[in-house]
Amino acid sequence: YQFANTKCCKNTCKYVCHKPGTGFGRNATISCPKISNFNLKNLVTIILLFATAIFAQNSSNARSVGLSGAYSCLAVGSEAIFINPANLSYPLSYTTTISVFGISGQFANNAYTFNDYEFYNGRYISYPDKKALLSSIPSDRLFINGSVYAHALGFSHKSFAFSASVFTAAHSNIAKEVIDLALNGNQINREYSFKPARAEGYAIGQIAASYGTKLPIASPKIKHMGVGFTAKYLRGFSYYAVANSAVYTKTEISKVDAYGNILFNESTGGNGYGLDMSSTILFNKSRISLVLENAISQLIWDEETKATQYHFQLEEENAEKFFTSELAGDSLFTSTDTSYARGDIYTN
Repeated sequence: YQFANTKCCKNTCKYVCHKPGTGFGRNATISCPKISNFNLKNLVTIILLFATAIFAQNSSNARSVGLSGAYSCLAVGSEAIFINPANLSYPLSYTTTISVFGISGQFANNAYTFNDYEFYNGRYISYPDKKALLSSIPSDRLFINGSVYAHALGFSHKSFAFSASVFTAAHSNIAKEVIDLALNGNQINREYSFKPARAEGYAIGQIAASYGTKLPIASPKIKHMGVGFTAKYLRGFSYYAVANSAVYTKTEISKVDAYGNILFNESTGGNGYGLDMSSTILFNKSRISLVLENAISQLIWDEETKATQYHFQLEEENAEKFFTSELAGDSLFTSTDTSYARGDIYTN
């Protein structure tokens, strides 16, 4: 149908429509229900948060990325390995697939959208802008997630599949006070005592084998039911984390107090395993899938594991020189760091 002569009032929008080439429906008037005034920023934030979980399926398939990861019912052949192995149980018109290479990446957070970036980039940030930026953080912390997934090789034959891939990921949460300090500076006589950040990053290679099988079902409404499994060997290449942090600072007219502690954990390698389980049901006009990724999983980082405790403190004497432009070569902060071997690091 084609629409013309659009007329909108407070509660409804009315269109005059007609079907080209026929008289049916010509000049008919239809109404659409009122759409509530939902904040677009909140909507996009929700989408980004769900995208973080969806992208955990490690897809390098362009179609999957284009569908924001809503691909578990559609992935077949070698694409089904990390997305939904139960789809290997479907009778396909082809029995063997090979995928050679693919790469994808994602970034998500719980506060800001790309529209926010376009709006504030290059703009003078006024006081109302700063308040809006702070209020966009829905809790006391800003959560940031990012990952890059590279699919090296995939092969499937009938109900079996094999794949090798590499992925890197990082996620962190930053205290709202950090954003406040960055936007407004350290306010006079205000105490800041908070845990500024926790973060984790890693690079992992994985080799996976999948199998899907059809289940016997006696129901005229269900055309097909299948289950699938993906067993994964994980090889960790690098792990780094900010395990704990604490900062205190207070600015007065005549002095500044500041000190803090940060604990880092790191490792250069480890080994682990993972198991994905899934099921899929095909009805006459719809399909439902359930995927449990890493239903059982563990990666033990046991190669060159190390912890580093970092402590810093503002020297008041140097601070006075700094504010009077007399600081020349001396460090504003004194710091100490202690590194020591630690036990194995376990991640799921």
